[in-house]
Amino acid sequence: MDATDAGPSPLAATGGPAPSLDWAKSAAALTRIVGGVAVVSALSLLDEPRRVGFGYAVAFGWIPVAGLLEAVRRRWPGAVIDATTLVADVAFLFSVLIAFDGTAGTVLVALTLVVGFHAYVGGRRRGLIGAALAVAAVYGGEIVAEQGPAFSAFTLALFPLVVGAIAVLASAVEAERTQLSGGLARLRHKADLILTGVAESVMVSSPRGRIRQWNSAAERTFACARGDAVTKSCNDVLGLHYGVEELDCSRGCALLEARLRTEDDLQVWRLGPTGDRQPLLAHVSPLLDDDGAVVEVVHSFRDITALMRADEAKTMFLATATHELKTPLTVIMGFTEFLQRQSDLPAPQRDEALRSVHDRARQLAGIVDRLLMTSRIEAGRIALELRPVLLGPMLADVAGTLGAATGRIITVDVPPGLPVAYADPQGFATVVEHLLENAVKYSESGTPITVSAEAADEFVEVRVRDEGMGMTPAQIEHCFERFWQGETGDSRRFSGTGIGLYIVRSLADAMRASVTVESAPGEGATFRLRLLRPEAADALAAAGGDGEAPALERQEPSIIKEFMRQVGVPGGAA
Repeated sequence: MDATDAGPSPLAATGGPAPSLDWAKSAAALTRIVGGVAVVSALSLLDEPRRVGFGYAVAFGWIPVAGLLEAVRRRWPGAVIDATTLVADVAFLFSVLIAFDGTAGTVLVALTLVVGFHAYVGGRRRGLIGAALAVAAVYGGEIVAEQGPAFSAFTLALFPLVVGAIAVLASAVEAERTQLSGGLARLRHKADLILTGVAESVMVSSPRGRIRQWNSAAERTFACARGDAVTKSCNDVLGLHYGVEELDCSRGCALLEARLRTEDDLQVWRLGPTGDRQPLLAHVSPLLDDDGAVVEVVHSFRDITALMRADEAKTMFLATATHELKTPLTVIMGFTEFLQRQSDLPAPQRDEALRSVHDRARQLAGIVDRLLMTSRIEAGRIALELRPVLLGPMLADVAGTLGAATGRIITVDVPPGLPVAYADPQGFATVVEHLLENAVKYSESGTPITVSAEAADEFVEVRVRDEGMGMTPAQIEHCFERFWQGETGDSRRFSGTGIGLYIVRSLADAMRASVTVESAPGEGATFRLRLLRPEAADALAAAGGDGEAPALERQEPSIIKEFMRQVGVPGGAA
């Protein structure tokens, strides 16, 4: 892997504090040890007892001390260890000055470097202390020197000023570096928080197609953790297709090339974890250096699977609704034209024609009512008045009306003394009516349809049971979605717009109720509507309405819940 494909730095990945100067301190420690070894090696070639003894002192004193200080600093970093290292550095150079003739110039340079280094890594205070120690070492070496003055008077006068100025300048440079690096760290931390918080999947790659950054949304979209994605090839992680073409980023960003050709966002797709096609809307932006070369490529992806499904459902709904509206309109228009032409039609035939017109008009009105109900649900304009309701008479009334209209026998089984439930009367009647219409539509004529109810401590449960065609687990998962229908295509056996059960779920949510279904293919279906009893509803209201009665089964939040909460309709879901 080349340098351009390296992974993100710890700073970039975590947004943590500015990088420390451990690298500089470690390099200085290595220099001390290497310098000590060089001194010992050089002294081993000499015969002078004083200098050989100094070499032994370096070998068995200075080098172990330098290594020990570095080991302690790595484990317990702190100002005390750094100050001890400063004293040891100056003491070593002072020893060199008094042990060897002709080393005054080298020692001056070394002391200046030591003071500058400690001022840079430790700040102005330590730098000035180091400068004072360096001046003391120079004057002390001048006093102790046996071969006469080691430094000129000019050097002795100028050195304190030079080494002090270097300490101040080095500490100022470090202070500015710390300020800039701290600001840079805050900016990177802020950018990292933004990347983590945005809903869109964001990925940064190298020009050669290696992933460098990967936010939390990308982990969810591509089902791949950051640690498994960063430094990997875009081909291996993303697996994108543009149209029928599989994108190959091994020689550069294929998305960027396509983006430059189209000058617009790209709709791409990949195979999701379940093997289904996952459509994505991709935006690509190159980051350029001063010469105009691409140094990084920023990608953002938006998963539009839900939007595509909604669009498909909307298209299917429009086609279905058009068909459903056209059928009764055709009958109405046919019979009215027939009645206009046959002015002397016998009364029985005229009554039959008018009855057909009326039935089709009623069917048409029902379709329009459902469409309007869906529109009001989406706009959050359903005003519900929740109050204690006696369910038994309402169930008998709705079942009797629908049974008479459809010719089906609907059995109502309500125990005597059924307690009241917390509901909106019209909303509850609409829910039961839709469930019964669903049972009638998907079960054979002559098969039983049952409506029953029973009470529990905190809720009243209403069950609508049929022995019709039933549903598969996949159909159960989607049956409450808007515009969804169990059958698609031109050969549908059952009419409908696919919004009946969506209205049921939305009204149930608005009444703080739950609705579930149990079904299997060929075994019919049982819909369960659980309504809070007034005592449980009052307890929930006293708690601030932020919870849900324990007896009610938790459901995924629906659009209607949020709408009802925002507009403040009583009974809106929390």
